[in-house]
Amino acid sequence: MLCHSRATRSWKVGSCTLFERTPERREKARTLAERALQLQPDLPEAHLARGFSYYYGDNNYDAALKEFEIAQRGLPNESEVYLAIGAIQRRQGKWAESTANLEKAVEFKSEGRLGAAKSHLQLPDAAELRCG
Repeated sequence: MLCHSRATRSWKVGSCTLFERTPERREKARTLAERALQLQPDLPEAHLARGFSYYYGDNNYDAALKEFEIAQRGLPNESEVYLAIGAIQRRQGKWAESTANLEKAVEFKSEGRLGAAKSHLQLPDAAELRCG
């Protein structure tokens, strides 16, 4: 179950850095997340994975936000959840909420991996941050 959600999350990272986004990769990520949710519907990591598949695969920020909020209930100290929610709120122009969530992401993240949250916080006037 958890391996399905982690595979989807690795697709998310690859889609922005190393690999081209393709319909096949998007479908595989979605299938893995859905399979994890079939096996364990309350698994927060699976909701996080499905959220990333909506976010990066479809640019469906409303659906992604719903999944990230479900994941947040089960992963209250997971910086990646706060970063994802903050990024969407930023796209929606909800600057105060976005900043609060991005600051929480920084707070929860270990010192070695703060780059994305810090980047978001340093660019409060950017209209959109896009991957790729």
